[in-house]
Amino acid sequence: KHLVCPNQSQEMAELAVKMFHREAEVLEKLTAHPQIPQLLAYFEEDGEFYIVQQYIEGHSLAKELEARQNWAESKVRALLAELLPILSFIHSQGVIHRDIKPSNILRQKSDGKLFLIDFGAIKQLQAPNVPNHVLTSATISIGTPGYMPIEQGMGKPRPSSDIFGLGMTAIHGATTIHPQNLKEDEDGELIWQPFAQHLSSELLRFLERMVRSHFKERYRDGSEALTAFQSLPALELPDTEAQDITLPQPLVANSAYPKQTAPITSPQEITLLNLDPTPAPAIPEIGEVATEPEMPIQPPIAKSTEEAPPAILLTGDLAASANTRETATSSTTKLELANATTLLTPEPE
Repeated sequence: KHLVCPNQSQEMAELAVKMFHREAEVLEKLTAHPQIPQLLAYFEEDGEFYIVQQYIEGHSLAKELEARQNWAESKVRALLAELLPILSFIHSQGVIHRDIKPSNILRQKSDGKLFLIDFGAIKQLQAPNVPNHVLTSATISIGTPGYMPIEQGMGKPRPSSDIFGLGMTAIHGATTIHPQNLKEDEDGELIWQPFAQHLSSELLRFLERMVRSHFKERYRDGSEALTAFQSLPALELPDTEAQDITLPQPLVANSAYPKQTAPITSPQEITLLNLDPTPAPAIPEIGEVATEPEMPIQPPIAKSTEEAPPAILLTGDLAASANTRETATSSTTKLELANATTLLTPEPE
């Protein structure tokens, strides 16, 4: 980090130095936690201030939110499972982060572990043209709209303010909607539950308490929130549930994000229909005689009550004569042979 305070009053410069040393001292205490980047050095040179920390190769959760896919419950729980112990630790050290948001949570490339970065004070002082009257209060308002609760915006942060920021980060991931685009109900509570119906009722209730508008209705600090989180029923889902999903979202007033649609069915799941207009051959019913494909099905012949006469074989000239008739159509041939058979059948005695 590099802090420059150009054209600032003497009061502003002294405050900058004080807050710079305060953050460096805080980081010295907090780097004992393995998921907070280690402080390597801090110094002042030519009126400018520098803090050198461990480099974490990876990307922030803000980058993951760009995909605009609803986080599955397993991913939301994984975020809480890693960040709540960090908040519990820093709160036990008397520290409030004051700027919990997706861009301040890094995912390490090598193993996917999450790190909490940027404890905020120096970054806030880099904002140009800060009025002097803003600095007269005991605590400067630091935070990001949407992730910052009411009391923090008034310059009175509490440990539960960090709980609010983490809860809104989880809700942003689960709904794909930025907190500033969410509406409020008549009690001033944010309306986000309709956009996260894929989450279990237990997790919904847990997140609801994390982001209550009044700090007294939230979990008091990281330790209390962690204890409540660990008491949630275990999540038992197949491996596919660990992946992000895309859900259809209701319209949100003044939302910066367009309405999402359900994913298109993959080609492997589509059953192709046989659209060939050629009808399938009919199956003869019982009592019917199967014929050649080109011949229509003939109606069944009535059975005679008299005993059928014995068939007479065609031999010699008659057989040859019958063979020559095969040049005619199939139906004609059969008719002629039937007539020949009738002629050669002896009259019953």
